[in-house]
Amino acid sequence: MKKVIVLSGIGVMALVLLSFAGKNVCENSKRHHKAKTAMIELQQPFLQSINTVEEIKITSYDDIVFIETEEKIDLGFDTKTYLPKGFNAYKGMDLELNQIDFVEVEEEIDLGFDTAEYLPADFNAYKGMDDDKFL
Repeated sequence: MKKVIVLSGIGVMALVLLSFAGKNVCENSKRHHKAKTAMIELQQPFLQSINTVEEIKITSYDDIVFIETEEKIDLGFDTKTYLPKGFNAYKGMDLELNQIDFVEVEEEIDLGFDTAEYLPADFNAYKGMDDDKFL
């Protein structure tokens, strides 16, 4: 009886293993391939247009034209009635780079010991530089 049970168990296992249908291509890889080909098809017109356009060179920033569009905002009331006469929101907003003072703050570095003891008496770290303000 044990042999019959063992043989029937092996038969059931064989049927279970043979019942799985094997596929040579995974469904996910098919979808991935379709998505990849669709992406390539979408890029083709763009890639072709890049090849036909002549090389664009911008020689300076002044050649770039910026078009600023002003949008009208309707608040539902006239704002002039609430502002003083001659009001200019942009008054004093002119900025020139020459008006900006650049101040460089040198920080004192404390190493915890006197560095002069370890340097020669006439030591100048800036000696040999072209700029006379260091000497």
